[in-house]
Amino acid sequence: MHGIAAAYLDGRSTRRVSVEVSIGPAGVSILGDGMQRLVPWAEVEIGERTRHGPRRISFADGASIEAEDRAALDAALDAAGHGDSAVVRWQQSWTRTLAAFVLTVGVLTAGYLWGLPAFARLAAPLVPAEVEQTLGTQVMQQLDSSYFAPSQLPREHQERLSAAFARAVQTALPEDRRPSYRLEFRKSKVGPNAFALPGGIIVMTDELVKIAGNDDAVLGVLAHELGHLHHDHVMRSLIQASALGAVAFVIWGDVSAVLSTVPTVVLHAGYSREAEYEADTYAIDFMNASGLRRAAVADMFEALRKKRGDDPLPEYLNSHPPTEERIERFRR
Repeated sequence: MHGIAAAYLDGRSTRRVSVEVSIGPAGVSILGDGMQRLVPWAEVEIGERTRHGPRRISFADGASIEAEDRAALDAALDAAGHGDSAVVRWQQSWTRTLAAFVLTVGVLTAGYLWGLPAFARLAAPLVPAEVEQTLGTQVMQQLDSSYFAPSQLPREHQERLSAAFARAVQTALPEDRRPSYRLEFRKSKVGPNAFALPGGIIVMTDELVKIAGNDDAVLGVLAHELGHLHHDHVMRSLIQASALGAVAFVIWGDVSAVLSTVPTVVLHAGYSREAEYEADTYAIDFMNASGLRRAAVADMFEALRKKRGDDPLPEYLNSHPPTEERIERFRR
């Protein structure tokens, strides 16, 4: 039986020698002018099948052969049990490659939509309290250097709001369910806003206090942010926004791994619709239990909408559920 025509390269020069190649149980046999060689399978590396050009078989000593008749070499390798792997066969089929691509996209999408939130939900309660406090303090310093200036609200106004919120917390929540928090007032460079940071820090901007118009509306907004802390929305959002660094953060408490992502998350990214709904529910229950007027929050939304007309909503409202829906919930 004739072998398969091929070119032999010794790996030390560019000289090509015409040979015949046979594939057998013991290995690859090479027969040519003044050459006879049997290379055992342990020293053979078979190149992947290609649509164009010769197929190459390499040997441990650097030599190789190239067969122009790819079909004959493929058939001989298959008969000897050294055909392409399942992965290579998939790569040679555009329909299977497309199926693999679709499957990969599906897995990644499912991981992003459901896997990552599930991981964040499980990981957030595992973060040590001292790590959260360190992260919150460092982020507050970072925000103060870039986004905020000292509050221009009169000191008496700040103290009145702080005292009123403390009384509302004591009235609305049992002692064993009162979270540790720290209220901070700031003048904002990015418009009206209120948000929570790890470690229990709640920030309220002067601009949002002025828009609120009355203490009950301000306290309702603060209760909403307290709801985010209660449900671990802050840490869950940070873990999702910096998933890779968050793994190290949860295991080793490496604050630097997520520190750079926090300003964007707390000021712009917002929470999921589900998280905002939960925080609103917490605020409504809080206001009911503490005797605050829930309609004050709805009035704030309506006044803001009338004042701004068709202008974009401020950052605080952009990431929240539709204003009409929130007005209805707080009034109802």
